[in-house]
Amino acid sequence: MPISGEPEIGGRRILRDGRYAMIALSESASVCTLLRMRRTNRQRWYSWFISSEIYPSAKTLLGHGTRNSDKSQAWQAIPKSLAIGGRRPQDLAPNNTELPENRMTPVVAVIAPGMMGAGVGRRLTDNGVKVLTSLTGRSPETLKRASAAGMTPATDEEIAASDFILSILPPGDAVALAQRFVPTLTSSNAKPVYVDCNAISPPTLERVAAALAPTGSPLVGAGIIGSPPQPGDAGPRFYASGPHAQRFATLKPFGLDIRVLEGPLTAASALKMSYAGITKGTQALGAAMMLAATRGGSADALFAELSGSQPQILAWMKRQLSIMPPKAYRWVAEMHEIADFVGEDPAAHELYVGAAHFYEQIAADFDGDKSQVNALMAFLNKDAKK
Repeated sequence: MPISGEPEIGGRRILRDGRYAMIALSESASVCTLLRMRRTNRQRWYSWFISSEIYPSAKTLLGHGTRNSDKSQAWQAIPKSLAIGGRRPQDLAPNNTELPENRMTPVVAVIAPGMMGAGVGRRLTDNGVKVLTSLTGRSPETLKRASAAGMTPATDEEIAASDFILSILPPGDAVALAQRFVPTLTSSNAKPVYVDCNAISPPTLERVAAALAPTGSPLVGAGIIGSPPQPGDAGPRFYASGPHAQRFATLKPFGLDIRVLEGPLTAASALKMSYAGITKGTQALGAAMMLAATRGGSADALFAELSGSQPQILAWMKRQLSIMPPKAYRWVAEMHEIADFVGEDPAAHELYVGAAHFYEQIAADFDGDKSQVNALMAFLNKDAKK
């Protein structure tokens, strides 16, 4: 029996504070067939709901970016055709002027827990999201990083049953990961949204799309710009594109800065390649010239000239290049991806292939005697010796 004063719909109580208003919405005649999915698997129902025709009208029920002052209008925007007996959720929750909090938190898989992946995982777990990851064959450092981020080890089958899979890897591993999940995604009923967040070129993203096409899982192209999330900051920007990008944007309330781009699936990839080509390409040029000046005996003069005529450039180089050597190994494949991106321009292609070779050289030196790394640090720290 329902509690006194509470309406009852289909055997379920609808509280006056509106917490169960979404149940009323979901149990309308137009969605009763798909409701069976929700009864058996709440997570899979969430994935269906945000992709359905109801979501554009009802998305504010999930608290996605709507100001409180706009919420009463959002209630009215839900058509009566989607309600039970012509009654909308607001009709079932009288005197409720605030929309309910989202009670359907998605499950997100993040692969892999590197510096960026673990940072993203921590941001999501800090916002109440259960974050799965794959730790098979990973190093002790990676295991420790995943644990510190609150990420939960999971099998491929468990990951394929999540709501979202965020692929955050060195770019050379992006296609292989997609291919690895083809069997489990094909057999899974969940069909999670697969978000490729890697620094890959449009042609490489198209290879990822071709691999995942038979699985039935929707694909979002994404590019991350910025450093891993840190406590108190906004974190990096996730630029997303493609027909399903808005579904990825439903993770915004959980701490991710997601910006949807107009255009094809590859639009975010093109933005990432362009941005990284400028920033990391410039770092390669700057570091190469600093090392050349050191070998040529003009390091002091170059530093003095940059300090006087290009202080902003020098300050930026010092910030970026001081943390570049440990990351150089990951930038090798990224430079090759950028070379593919500009492939129609032979000179630009050759420029970024050269940048890839330079970062490969720095990575080898960092793992070796660090002679070049130490020389670069000595240049960047010249003013500290004064």
